[in-house]
Amino acid sequence: MRLTDKFRITFHPDLLEPILKPMTTPSNPPPSDPQNPPRQPSALDVVFSVLASFFGVQSARNQERDFRHGRAAHFIIVAIGLTLLLIFGIWLAVKLALRAAGA
Repeated sequence: MRLTDKFRITFHPDLLEPILKPMTTPSNPPPSDPQNPPRQPSALDVVFSVLASFFGVQSARNQERDFRHGRAAHFIIVAIGLTLLLIFGIWLAVKLALRAAGA
């Protein structure tokens, strides 16, 4: 007797539809707001966007701005820098905790 004979896994078609449906991009871009012309993200915008990505939160407007007007190299450099700062911060916290414990 095979294992597949004992257990039968079925999926409801409605659950698989979003997974199997190919992703599409809109054919026309969203209308631009005349009061807010498109602009390249500033250095602070890039830092906040990378921090938001660390936590998995980002507004749709900021994400659209980042993907349309930002440069990938800027985001990659800031992400590497912030990751190194995070690692250094954890290392420093552990070192101080061990020193306080007398180790």
